[in-house]
Amino acid sequence: FFESYPHLRLSDPRVVAIAYMMKQLDAALWMIDQEYEGKVETIDNRLRDAHVYIKIARVLGFLEEEKPK
Repeated sequence: FFESYPHLRLSDPRVVAIAYMMKQLDAALWMIDQEYEGKVETIDNRLRDAHVYIKIARVLGFLEEEKPK
C-alpha cells in the first residue's frame, strides 16, 4: 500500500496513526466479509478504534501546524 506514496515518511506520527486505523478497518472488513463477529474485538469495536486513530492523526496534524518554524 505505501508504495503508492513514495515520499511518505513512515516515521511521521500521523502516518503511524493512519496505518493503525487502516489495520482496524481491514480487520472490520474481513469480519464483515466472513460474517464473523468477534467475541472480544467486535466489528463495532474495530470501527470505534479506527475512528479514534483518525482523531489522533488530526490532533497530531494540528500540533504539527502549531510548531514554530
